[in-house]
Amino acid sequence: LGEGEMARATVLFPETENEVFVTWEAGKEYKEIAEVLIEKPDAPWMTNQGIGIGTTLEELVKINGKDFKFAGFEWDYSGFTNDWQGGKINENLVVFLEPSDPAKVYPDLLGDELFLSNHPKAKAAELKVRTIIIRFE
Repeated sequence: LGEGEMARATVLFPETENEVFVTWEAGKEYKEIAEVLIEKPDAPWMTNQGIGIGTTLEELVKINGKDFKFAGFEWDYSGFTNDWQGGKINENLVVFLEPSDPAKVYPDLLGDELFLSNHPKAKAAELKVRTIIIRFE
């Protein structure tokens, strides 16, 4: 899960493009879902708004209806975002972004810091979704 955290999980469709990880609420394993994680590069899964693996930064901004914040790169939570700035994307949807052109994130978009999606380096790096997490509360 990051930074040494662990949770019980079930893997659906293992080692296929449809692979999905379901993590369970602590103490309620196999009864109450905590999160669903999707990260296979060719995963066909999409949200009802059309967000899937490979969705571009520009598409996310369009779907959200406004710019949003994401974490810098080169640490455990590289490209993490769930700060949709009050836009149309549900706050329980978390995505991790990755650059199509990694050299373009240097040196401006690094580390445990938040950046706006309209940052010129974010556009130049051609960010896209590499992981989707749906949180249940």
